[in-house]
Amino acid sequence: MNTFKDVIILLRLPFSLLLMPVFLFAVSQCNHPNWWNVFLLFIILHLLVYPSSNAYNSYIDQDEGSIGGLKSPPKAGKAVYHLSLCMDVSAVVVSLLINYKAALLITGYILASRAYSSRMTRLKKYAIVSYLVVVVFQGGYIFILTQLAADNLRMITNSFAIYASSFLIAGIYPLTQVYQHEADRKSGDHTISLRLGVKGTFTLSTVMFSIAGVLMLMHFYNTGHLFHFYLYLMFLAPTAAFFMWWRKHALKYPGLANFKNTMVMNVLAALSMNCFFLLLIYFNLVQ
Repeated sequence: MNTFKDVIILLRLPFSLLLMPVFLFAVSQCNHPNWWNVFLLFIILHLLVYPSSNAYNSYIDQDEGSIGGLKSPPKAGKAVYHLSLCMDVSAVVVSLLINYKAALLITGYILASRAYSSRMTRLKKYAIVSYLVVVVFQGGYIFILTQLAADNLRMITNSFAIYASSFLIAGIYPLTQVYQHEADRKSGDHTISLRLGVKGTFTLSTVMFSIAGVLMLMHFYNTGHLFHFYLYLMFLAPTAAFFMWWRKHALKYPGLANFKNTMVMNVLAALSMNCFFLLLIYFNLVQ
């Protein structure tokens, strides 16, 4: 039986910060966002949908080792499962205050998240399928959902931003699995990182990050904000430096592809991108 503290831990609320960049990117590309809708969607995603998905995944997997954001997670009991269901329902109900399209998209995200983890569907067992589901739903899908809520889709005129969002996720996601190979092998989950191995995982992430950079360049060029791309490179520099250091040493010493370095990479990437997109939002406010 879980204590209240265990339940809160398994929601992994701080982990929502790592999923915030795409949301902020979408808001930053709206000239006149509906700030009430932006606030509502922020609450829905980061305090309901993402934590609920974490809790449900912990209940299904009954993790014994480190997972994203938690080095030693407690066991998840029924209370965690029931709370995740309540949070899902609450997310859909609150999203109706934005509009019915947002509610439908939130429902779609929740269903995809459940299909990823559920023992009945367990998309997690299929390397390519699970990878594509995460890349699409945590990337471009969230970008579109956010702009739908913030600006009623009027500002979605440049598809490069949507694709860039997905390729950013495509780069970071395999790295979140690189230290879990043994656990995934035992559970029968054939993740993309397990299939590729440590070297293949870093190669894939390098390619995906590079494509994301090109798409960012094309997006900011097309929107007449090329200076924003140079800012993007500046904010990304610490993350890129750590990634190159990590890649170089992990290929020589695979033990460095561990939980600690994965979290450093995740936190650096999220903080740098969050700060960058918040700066773009500020530019929009003062122009």
